[in-house]
Amino acid sequence: MKFVYTDGEDICLYDDGKITKQEGGFFRSYRSNLESIRRSKEWKQSGDGAKFRGDDERFEDEEAQGVLSGVCMAGGEKVAYSFTAGDTSGVYTKDFSVKKDNEAHVVNSAESVFSGIFCDSKNGVLACSVQNGSHNADIALINLDGYDYKSVTCGDTMDEYPFISPDDCNKIYFSSRGVARSGDGEFCGYSPSYICMLDLDKMEVTSVKEDKNFSYFRPVYYNGEVYSIKAPAKQKRGNPVIEILLIPFRLLQALVNFIHFFIIAFTGKSVVSGGTGGDNPAKKRKQDGRKIFIDGNLVNVDKEYKRNSRKKDKDFGFIPLSWKLINGADEVLFSGAADYDIDGGGNIIVTNGKHIFALNGGKKQKLCDCGYCVNVACLHTSDTKTAVFDF
Repeated sequence: MKFVYTDGEDICLYDDGKITKQEGGFFRSYRSNLESIRRSKEWKQSGDGAKFRGDDERFEDEEAQGVLSGVCMAGGEKVAYSFTAGDTSGVYTKDFSVKKDNEAHVVNSAESVFSGIFCDSKNGVLACSVQNGSHNADIALINLDGYDYKSVTCGDTMDEYPFISPDDCNKIYFSSRGVARSGDGEFCGYSPSYICMLDLDKMEVTSVKEDKNFSYFRPVYYNGEVYSIKAPAKQKRGNPVIEILLIPFRLLQALVNFIHFFIIAFTGKSVVSGGTGGDNPAKKRKQDGRKIFIDGNLVNVDKEYKRNSRKKDKDFGFIPLSWKLINGADEVLFSGAADYDIDGGGNIIVTNGKHIFALNGGKKQKLCDCGYCVNVACLHTSDTKTAVFDF
């Protein structure tokens, strides 16, 4: 078995039990540039004044924003990955058979966000999701021969996780979420995610799998079936009676927090610590890296990991067990799936965030452990190359 996966900021190639890890080159350059900037401004990034202003934390916050948003195999030892770091997002390729200078730039932008990439390795065509606004994303195709880039979907939707059919390169499966807006056009939220199929020959989009109570995402077409991950469309809500009874308490809590924040903002001291000084907690607050979004679904990593640890399965992960990997007949194949793919031999490679397994014939085999894995991908090819780049 051979596939590629991400583990934090590392890109990992699994080849029959042998694992080769390499860091994404853009992250390395990004951190190096941040360190150079930090050193050049060190004189104003230290001292009590900098601590009060929060300038001593500014660059640490930027570093926390780096993320690998997709990975795929591009033929042989070559892989492609999508990333976002700071204000830049893009796609690079990496050749594991070359030790030095093994990365090549495909595309990057300060205005767009690239994610969920897929590669037709035989024809050198990448498919990915490109987000150009706050709430909308389109499916785009990239020609690796000339890095030509074309969007093939549009609309007030969030289109993600494209998969090119091996039977017909002009059929692309993807997941989509409709945008809900108010009468004034303001964003209100998303519909549950559903699976679509785009026919490039007819320029038509048809619904493959949808349900108002569930979200379906990360489609994979294999042997005439469309596999996907199925998750509840909405999180369970608390008891409405209890929520009403808690309103006075929460209003009081909000008032106390406001007074606390007001004092900190103007004195740099905390009433909790008795006003004796210390670091300003309002300035120390960072983005919670333990909460992630997958297809619009918020996952509290620590909470789910603790909850899953109570189960009998020793190889638990941090994805809710309500996220089910299903086949075309809605049969549950795996619970707690973050991502998966299917190789040419019918092996389903699936991760729960902490471990990667192979499913085949009703049997489950653990392949490896990982620290933080939400992307896995196998090698894929299509019979012919799409003609979309000819126009």
